[in-house]
Amino acid sequence: MMIVSLPYRAIELLMGDRHYGPGLDIWSVGCILAEILLCQTGRRQPFFGGDPENPSKTVLAYVEEIFYIMGKPTDETWPGLCKLPNYRTYVSGKISSAKAHKEQGDERGFLRRFFRNGIGKPADSKYCLTESFFEMLGGLLSLCPKHRVTAAEALQHPFFTKEKPVPEWHAWHWALASADIPRGDEARKKNNDEDEARKLLKQLSKEDVGTEEAGDKTNGGKAKAVLEKWREQAEKRQQQEIKRTNSMKSAKAPEELPAGWTKHWSSSKQRFYYHDGKTGKNSWSFPSKS
Repeated sequence: MMIVSLPYRAIELLMGDRHYGPGLDIWSVGCILAEILLCQTGRRQPFFGGDPENPSKTVLAYVEEIFYIMGKPTDETWPGLCKLPNYRTYVSGKISSAKAHKEQGDERGFLRRFFRNGIGKPADSKYCLTESFFEMLGGLLSLCPKHRVTAAEALQHPFFTKEKPVPEWHAWHWALASADIPRGDEARKKNNDEDEARKLLKQLSKEDVGTEEAGDKTNGGKAKAVLEKWREQAEKRQQQEIKRTNSMKSAKAPEELPAGWTKHWSSSKQRFYYHDGKTGKNSWSFPSKS
């Protein structure tokens, strides 16, 4: 019996390794994180899903896409790879042409290339991905399971602990976001409305990797407009972070909160809110002592 859905199945399982561990879940987390980035730029499919018009459906297709994006491991970068049961099963021109790893940790460089110069460039343009991000995602998607980071190591990575803005949990925000998710007829209508945006994103991706054919200047101009819009959004987020920093610096002396209450900053609303650890409720106004 095979475990884990195919789009999130770790490479060691695809290679037939029967001695696996928690690294399977870490690989899936890496797939989901990368998928979220691509979905936010209009590419709504699994990270190793292949061409949207001809998506990956077989195990071979997923192995091909993994090696194409992440590079092809060798017995030096993944000790014991050649002894895995399915290693010689996957034979195709795409796998043969995939660039091989030269040393352990090459996944970081391949991911950087994918997001900086490849299909994933719209995500880099929109979110200004950092070297710390590529290092962290490369650790999650390390092809050799023994070199893959653990959950604890990932949570302590500088991408989460040092880069600004740092992650924060807003239960109320996700409750509202869930209510706003379109369903049924509304979802179908939204999908139709997004068709034009997806076409522009696809055109932008083609231009970024230099594969578009000359002559379609209208779509090319629209795609450039989308890229410019993303850059403006990135600048806006940077200004919001400056505003947050200045607000925290100019804050008055620490307020004396009731027992169990803590004060947090909301990046989405650009203001402080208060959280009751006992009830789990949040409040925009200062809690009264009662």
